[in-house]
Amino acid sequence: MNVILAPSVGALIDRRSRKRLAIFGQTLFGCAMATPWFAHLLGYAPSYGMLLLIAACIAAAALVQGGALDAIQKSIVDKGDIKRTNAIANGLRQGSMIAGAGLGGVVLMWLPIHAGFIVGSALCALVVVCLLGLPDANPPVSARKSYVAQMGEGYRFFLRKPELGRLALLIGLSTSVGQLSNVMLPLLVQNELDGGSELYGLIDALWSVGGIAAAACVARLLRRSGLGGFEYLSIVALGLFTATVSFSLNSMSVAGLYLLMGFAFSFSKILCDGRMIELADMETIGRVRTYTQAVTSAFGLIVFSMPALTGVESVRTHYVFWGLGVVVIAAAIYLTTNFAGAAVGQATTERDAHD
Repeated sequence: MNVILAPSVGALIDRRSRKRLAIFGQTLFGCAMATPWFAHLLGYAPSYGMLLLIAACIAAAALVQGGALDAIQKSIVDKGDIKRTNAIANGLRQGSMIAGAGLGGVVLMWLPIHAGFIVGSALCALVVVCLLGLPDANPPVSARKSYVAQMGEGYRFFLRKPELGRLALLIGLSTSVGQLSNVMLPLLVQNELDGGSELYGLIDALWSVGGIAAAACVARLLRRSGLGGFEYLSIVALGLFTATVSFSLNSMSVAGLYLLMGFAFSFSKILCDGRMIELADMETIGRVRTYTQAVTSAFGLIVFSMPALTGVESVRTHYVFWGLGVVVIAAAIYLTTNFAGAAVGQATTERDAHD
């Protein structure tokens, strides 16, 4: 869905009120959450088609909100504080994921299953109220092209600013590990660790705990250093931790690795997202974010189709294969960037000496 909608949604974000689009995205999310409850009231049983429609609406809502909120953040936060703001927001997001899972469990203990969707919709309404208090971030009218021209630009702004393209790849790489976990962790817990939903919930929650710790760590370290290059180091560490899962013999070691994986993922994501918002201008920030989300979705398609494409059934093999792949790709991007920078620097030095 993100791959298909990225050009049109990105151009829309770069032409219209970002605040209104963020509110629209959150409202769409809330309506999608409430759909199963309304279907239940009307006597319709959930169907596969309904689930696909809900998933499509949620994906579209997230795509609209991502670029719109990035633009608002860039307009109200000083450039030097963007990464620290991202760290705080990431920590709150990870904490909310744990709290949301706990709230959902409490709701399901005391209320019918459809009541959970109403609670989710109510939380979406609360977010809309918060969005109403934010200032708007309108795109610069003087630089605005036609809608078709903005869509047609495609990924060319990644070519104009290659660092944006590298950041999109790094974000896609790090997020792909989370997508791998969504596919493989239930199988790992059930088939390899002989555990149930309790063990799965614990291991999955530890990822978020690691993310909270990373957010606090990044926010503190950024007061002293810009942490340049640490996004590569953390992604390499994430890949190594992922590969090591395949050699873990018990649930305790897997749980510990997931804590470290959550830490490394959030560390890299905070730095990459912050740098991307710093580099993108207000004219193209919507398309930068939506195309980055499209890259992330492309990695997800590879991850989700990997078992069928490879024919490999071993969960541990998938962990080690993808983890080492992340390490190799991240290292290659880093080395390529450094060699290109060194070549440009040498050429500049030689030209200055000749002059």
